[in-house]
Order: sequence, then structure tokens, then C-alpha cells
Amino acid sequence: MNAAPAHPFVSSEVETQACTCPGCGAAFAPGGRGLGKRFCSNPCRRRFHASTVSDGQVLATFVHAWIKTRHAKPGTRNAEICRYARQQIAEIAGLQLERHEELGRDPVAFVAAMMDSGTRYIDRTRK
Repeated sequence: MNAAPAHPFVSSEVETQACTCPGCGAAFAPGGRGLGKRFCSNPCRRRFHASTVSDGQVLATFVHAWIKTRHAKPGTRNAEICRYARQQIAEIAGLQLERHEELGRDPVAFVAAMMDSGTRYIDRTRK
């Protein structure tokens, strides 16, 4: 007679799949509670979020200026501001893209996953 396993939903083989840290790109063992660890260490997590916030603040300022002046009449001061802001946005985004590529992050895959899940960034809420 075959005995049924004590816990039918728990596999005896634990699948260990290495995770990649979004901060430094290092592989680390998954673990932790809830959704699990996303970063290899707390200092790496803090560095990643600090750089993301500082990059985002600078980029946001240029985006706001570009949005506010994008319909300016050619030859005006606002048209110059629009052109300069757009140039800076492209340069900052290029630098960030280089950094992402060095760390093995794929922003296209991130956006594709968000799009496929039906999630819009703007709909996220903090509670």
C-alpha cells in the first residue's frame, strides 16, 4: 500500500533559484518573508533607492519644464527652455541606461512585465 505524503502541497524538493540584485547585479539566494528578498543586502538596497530618488528628482524637474514649455512659439525664451530641457532629459536617460546595462538590468523587460500585468505606475498607492 502506498502511503500518501504527509503534506500533499509541500514538495520534498525545494527549488532554489538564484535571484539577481537590482542594485549591484550580484546573484544571491532567495529567502525572507512575504515576497522574499529583492536585494542582496540592506546597504545595497539603500544605495539603490537613494540613487533612484536623486536621479528621479533631477529628471522630474526637466520633464516638468519640458511639459510646461512644449507648446511654446518658436524663437521665444520658452522654446529655448523646452529644447534645453528635452536635451537634458535625453542625456540623463542615456547615462541611466548605460548604468542599467552595466548592471544587467533591462528597462524594456520591466516595462513589458508591468504592461502585461495590467498595472499602471500611476495607479500605485502608498498605504
